[in-house]
Amino acid sequence: RDFCNRRRSFVRFLVEVQSKVSPNMDKGDCFLMGALRGRTKHLWVIITDPAKFGGSAVIVNLSTDALRSGGECFLAAGEHPWLIQPQSWACFKDAMLMTASGWNDIQTGINMGFIIPTDRMPADSVEKLIAAARTSRFLSPVLLPYLD
Repeated sequence: RDFCNRRRSFVRFLVEVQSKVSPNMDKGDCFLMGALRGRTKHLWVIITDPAKFGGSAVIVNLSTDALRSGGECFLAAGEHPWLIQPQSWACFKDAMLMTASGWNDIQTGINMGFIIPTDRMPADSVEKLIAAARTSRFLSPVLLPYLD
């Protein structure tokens, strides 16, 4: 009897934890996010697999400002439907590790409408971002172990 109660509690705990890991986002998924009341939104890309690290994943944003980004990873117009300018750049200095609480914040932003899920980044472009991140001068060294 005691064993059954502990097992039920453990199963409830697992369901609760798994529901908080990420809002069903995977490597290559993208979303638009900007300042809370700002008009400009940037494309953010999940460049690592949340399933490999207990729900944690690295996200990086893209910008048309080569100087601000450091110019380490170029993406052309059309590599993603949101990329319409002739050139965009990965901003590795803005890259973040999303954890369970971060994913909850993303989900809240999606629910409130200031974070907008969008089309997935093609796999070859994601691999290009990962390769550039590995050699980036601007990516925090803390994020390197998460690159797969």
